[in-house]
Order: sequence, then structure tokens, then C-alpha cells
Amino acid sequence: MERARRSTKPKWETQIARTPLGVLVDALRGEALLRLVPGLRVLDVGHGSPEIARWVEEVAQSLDRVEIGAATNERGEIDLDFPPDSFDITYCLGTVAHLGRDEESSDAAVRSLLAEAERVTAPGGLVIVEIDNPRSLRGAAHGIRHPITVVAKGGLVLAHGRRVNRYDTEARLASFAPDNLDRVDLHGVRVFIAVPETLAIPIVGRLLARLEWFARDSEFLRRFGAHQLVVMRKRPEPFGLGISAGRIVDAAESVAMGAVRPGRRATTRSARDTTRDP
Repeated sequence: MERARRSTKPKWETQIARTPLGVLVDALRGEALLRLVPGLRVLDVGHGSPEIARWVEEVAQSLDRVEIGAATNERGEIDLDFPPDSFDITYCLGTVAHLGRDEESSDAAVRSLLAEAERVTAPGGLVIVEIDNPRSLRGAAHGIRHPITVVAKGGLVLAHGRRVNRYDTEARLASFAPDNLDRVDLHGVRVFIAVPETLAIPIVGRLLARLEWFARDSEFLRRFGAHQLVVMRKRPEPFGLGISAGRIVDAAESVAMGAVRPGRRATTRSARDTTRDP
């Protein structure tokens, strides 16, 4: 049962306000995501940020979490064990950049992840994927150490033992996505902060944090974020079946107006024996 609250300010907004500068990236990503999810069925693919998942759980109708290892089949492709059109929003944070063992397997994994995310998302719903951007201060540092022409290639994949670090432009991500996913928004994270330690410097750290909040949604600056949240909408069915875009807009507006009160815990269902955070 939902309990009444004296304050109309969403709980997750209070949590973000108390977030240390060391986890500023989570605050930037989380606030952008939380404006979309209230009252909706949400899938977290990869469980890349447990903190953001907890915030999402406060306001979503339901939240499913899938660990990427449990969803990867013997061919290295992503296989989500859900029926088609099960979710209104499917998001994937901190995962795409590390899929696969090398460039070939990584590309195949990204392609299958996007195909599966599209399949389990209802028509009119959103697929939100985080990529590491080669055209950023952080990406440039990798490009200098590894002479690969990212402008021509659109991205690069660096294999370090069993770990992969891949950098994708927005256009390169779109080349892996199903045709019925249309990009509708973009958020840039870590535009100015190249060295994390600068956040600990008095005054400078606070200034950088404010600049990051401004740059995240700036039409120009967001293109240079070290991390980018690419928001794609699955095209609605011809006869209007599935979730409407208006429902997602209403959810975002309810948060902006302070109408969401996440006092009740949303139901969290498990997939492939994924565990719930305490």
C-alpha cells in the first residue's frame, strides 16, 4: 500500500541530491532515466548500475534485472528469456562497452542485444543503451594510445586479455540496431571530466559537476560525452497496439511536477534466477 508523504519531492530525487561527486555519473544517468520510467514495466539488461536500479524500482510498475552472463548463450549472443512486447522500457547501462572477447564477437553480441531488446519492448516503448563515445576527451586518450582512425571507422574495439573495451559513435550503434528502432533523444555524460580526481578539488569539483549537468542535454555539448545514453523508440504497430508515446511523456511530466511518490516498492520479478538486491 502506498503511504502518504508530506513532501511532494520524489525520494529518488533526494537520493541523487545526496550522491557524492565520486558517483556523479550515476546521478547524471539515473536522473535522465527516472524521468521516463514511472508507472511502466522496465527491464534492466546487464544490471550495470545497482544504485540506479534501486531508484528505478521506487517508481516503476515493475522492474526485471538480467545479468548479462546469464543471458549470453553458447554462441556469445544475447538471449532474453521473455515473451515479445513484455516491457515498456528496456535499458542497458555500462554493458555494451564490454561485450564479447574480440571485435567480431563483440559486434555480434551488440547486434543480438539490440535485436532482443527490440523484441521484448512493446511497440511505442523505449530502448535506452549506453555507449562509450570515441569522440570525447576519454575516447581521444584511447585513440592517441591506439592509432585507429575512429572518424572513418566510427568506433574501435580494444581487447585486453578477456576484457573488451569498445567505443561506438551513435551512428555505428544505429548500424547494429533493428530498422524499427528510431533514435529520439541523446544524453552526454562526462563531457568535461577527463580526470576523476578533479572532482575532489574544492570549488573546482562543484563547478565541474554543474557543468556536467548542463552539458548532458546541451544540443552541442552532449555529442562529446565520454558516455552517451542513446534513447530509441520502437515504432508503434499500424493499428496503435502497444504503449503510446503519450504514456511515457505523461510519466516524465508527473516526475517533473513532483507527482510521483515512490513510497511503495515496485514488484521485481526474476529472470533466469537473477537475484534481487537487498
